[in-house]
Amino acid sequence: MPDDPPVVKEKSLPPPKETEFYDILELPVEASTGQIKKAYFMKARKCHPDKHPDDPEAEEMFKQISVAYEVLSDPEKREMYHIHGKGAMEFSDVDPRAMFAMLFGGGRFDTYIGEIALFNNNPEESPEEFEAANKERVEMLKNQLIQKLKPWMEGNAKEFADSIIAEAEELKQESYGAELLQHIGYIYENEAKQHLKGFLGISGLAAEVKEKVHMLKEVISALNQAVETMMIEEKLELAETEEERRILEPLMQKESIVSMWKVARLDIETAIREACEQVMKDTSIDKPSRKRRAEGIKLIGKVWKRMTPEEGKEGAWQFLAELETQTKA
Repeated sequence: MPDDPPVVKEKSLPPPKETEFYDILELPVEASTGQIKKAYFMKARKCHPDKHPDDPEAEEMFKQISVAYEVLSDPEKREMYHIHGKGAMEFSDVDPRAMFAMLFGGGRFDTYIGEIALFNNNPEESPEEFEAANKERVEMLKNQLIQKLKPWMEGNAKEFADSIIAEAEELKQESYGAELLQHIGYIYENEAKQHLKGFLGISGLAAEVKEKVHMLKEVISALNQAVETMMIEEKLELAETEEERRILEPLMQKESIVSMWKVARLDIETAIREACEQVMKDTSIDKPSRKRRAEGIKLIGKVWKRMTPEEGKEGAWQFLAELETQTKA
């Protein structure tokens, strides 16, 4: 039986000058990073603006929760808060939806996945505006990928390999970064194999079939998860006793997070695949250059697919497993 991963000790902090942010998240001042993340997830889900579109109190609470999370999840800001309190800190305008999205590796991953549509749900946006925003997102992803491939295209293979490995090591430190790297890596490698099918024959055809099966499974999985979440939500709304709510609420939190993750994966995959196709089918460069681009993208995919969370660092599925334990408690 493998040994348990070592426990990562977090930096000790001085006694806090005030506890407002801890009180908002209902946490003790010694809460771990993982506990802070869980508390944010669970509270943000209850008062998310999409769930309460016409409730200014819920919107305000969501903003407070997001500000508290922004400070307590950042080691430097948290230490400053302990020493000086809220009054001595400067706050930028916080976009609560962006904060919620960052739990899925946003921020550092923006140039690889763009803005996830799930966290930018504007009911007043027309289909034309949505399509224009999506095209802009894909164009940005395409340009970023071309820029990343530049050393490879110039023949600097070692520089290219070193850069993608170093960047992956940094990105996997982000919230659920390893899971996102694995997902992006799978997409890159599979898209590249499809493009190379003219050179790879059966292998390229197999990649195309594999992609279609994979996408179908992803869609079915997301739909099934959405149905499961709605059923639990309905049960929660109809619950008549505190005991029923006590059992259903943590289960609802877990299923909601899984639903968001699966929908986000689909959204990410669609945008990345489109950007990859544009990069590898660019008619402004010759066929050998298009092939070399595909080979570079495939290499990135192979490297990133192998990324795993560091020992002792919480991954997305560890988090969900803990929620499962809380549900059964």
